[in-house]
Amino acid sequence: MKKLINFVLAVGLAFSLSGCQKANNSSNSENKHYVVSQEAEIKALKKYHPYVWTVYWGKNDHLISLYQNSGNLSGIGDFAAYYTSSGKIFLPSQAEALVSQAKASTSLKCPVYLTVVNDTAKEPKSQGLLEKILKDTSSQTKAAKAIVSLAKKNGFSGVEIDYENLGQASSLWQKFLAFEKILYSLCQKDKLKLRVLLEPKVSKLAFPAGPTYVVMCYNLYGYSTKAGPKADYAFLEQMAKKFAYLKPDYALADGGFAFGKNVTPLTPSQIQKKGSRDAKSGALHYQKGGKTVWYADSQTLKLWANRLQKNSNYSIKVSLWRLE
Repeated sequence: MKKLINFVLAVGLAFSLSGCQKANNSSNSENKHYVVSQEAEIKALKKYHPYVWTVYWGKNDHLISLYQNSGNLSGIGDFAAYYTSSGKIFLPSQAEALVSQAKASTSLKCPVYLTVVNDTAKEPKSQGLLEKILKDTSSQTKAAKAIVSLAKKNGFSGVEIDYENLGQASSLWQKFLAFEKILYSLCQKDKLKLRVLLEPKVSKLAFPAGPTYVVMCYNLYGYSTKAGPKADYAFLEQMAKKFAYLKPDYALADGGFAFGKNVTPLTPSQIQKKGSRDAKSGALHYQKGGKTVWYADSQTLKLWANRLQKNSNYSIKVSLWRLE
């Protein structure tokens, strides 16, 4: 960890002095490729005020990308705080390091959000965890206070809730909405912003006013599906129409999937060749080793954002999953 922190400090100082120039100190050609690739993606989304996620298990180069693109970013999601099996919130040390270095930077001025997921070490997207921490008003208040306390302790500018797999049960959704109201009130008191992520399948609900809502517009095709892009134009138009009442931001995803006997997710650095562009989605695809690869490049992301904007009656903002 000490080496990581020293590395980040060195990178931060270099970019503070020289601005958002391209990094040239990496000897790994693959690393150079995806840093440049993601710089192109963020620039393609510039007019949509891109927000990006970093992940605690990511490579060091995502820190370089943040400094390179500091002038084009509206915010950063530090992914992620999760929970112990007993329901105690936990922030990995790598995520702590990122927000610490972002705060220390003189060039990276955009807000950093604490992203909170309903994962435990044994179960991702745990519905059982949500049933526990959102059980009643007392539990909801306790969970909200713990999140705000963690955000304040680490100097975050805001909180982002990414609770997934709530299912269709009305009772759990009502508990979530009650929790959201409590959390928003606490965030307001402590001058923290609040973002709430929503899955595409979420039904129309009476979400409270105040937070920024973000609709996940990806994984139309993925695990357990036939081969296809993470999104297509018809899907994006459907999302814009379905969630128009919230005037949300929209989350898009780069990378893709290799479809074969098994389905494998691919990040931008793992894409090995240029594919043909699909007319129905703007995504690229190619065949390799008996597998069909579908992925999004910077042009795909721009086409997707433009399609969402065309079908919205307000100026949308776009979030990108994720920096490597």
